[in-house]
Amino acid sequence: MLNLILKRAGVISGPRRKHTSHSSLEVIKKDLLGLPQFKGNEKFLHFGSALHEVFLEGDYTNAYKKLGKEDRKLIDAMVKKLNSNAIVVSLMRDSIREHRFHVFLNKVKTVVILDAKQPKLLRGFDLKTTNATSQKDFEEKVKSFGYVRQGLTYKLAAKLKQFYFVGITKTAPHNIYIVDIGAPQFKTDYKYAEAELKFLLYFYKNYGKTIIVRRSPDETNSNNLQFVRKVSARSCRKKT
Repeated sequence: MLNLILKRAGVISGPRRKHTSHSSLEVIKKDLLGLPQFKGNEKFLHFGSALHEVFLEGDYTNAYKKLGKEDRKLIDAMVKKLNSNAIVVSLMRDSIREHRFHVFLNKVKTVVILDAKQPKLLRGFDLKTTNATSQKDFEEKVKSFGYVRQGLTYKLAAKLKQFYFVGITKTAPHNIYIVDIGAPQFKTDYKYAEAELKFLLYFYKNYGKTIIVRRSPDETNSNNLQFVRKVSARSCRKKT
């Protein structure tokens, strides 16, 4: 079988019982396409985590431990702006925050951490920092950064009717941009995300994680694209 051959060749881990996640599936996608993985530095990660903890949970103690004075002031300003936005306030009302749970998607155990969800309204949202300069720019970033598939994954996992992304800039005046992935401008991307999610779940279920050895960019892209076509053809023939 193909998965045994590829495992022996050291290309994949083989089928795994451990859960996967949106971020893990994104790693698989980028490896298959020869794209660079996310390389945010530690400071970037600490800032994003602190913003979530302060805004979503009101936790200043743990959030500010690894941040300097300027970053703390910056987060205070961003949280104040978020709390003054009527739509954000509406999305936060009667919500469950930072909800972590497991669910089976296409028979694959998947872990999800929702920033916020409103059980009664069946809607949720994810908070993002962004350098977008306009609503249109943020919408394009939502498409190009794979957020539509992330939103779809969370939407299916939590059985929600609506899912939003709330973007806020780190630079003053801390503009806020909000998108609904079910909006007409995301129709094509949404359909693509559905097919992509199905493929990546199939891949993880049957092949596990990728173990890609980097060569030259052209060689890696060529080899991986051939692999994607081969696996995609198999997934179309088999029922997941």
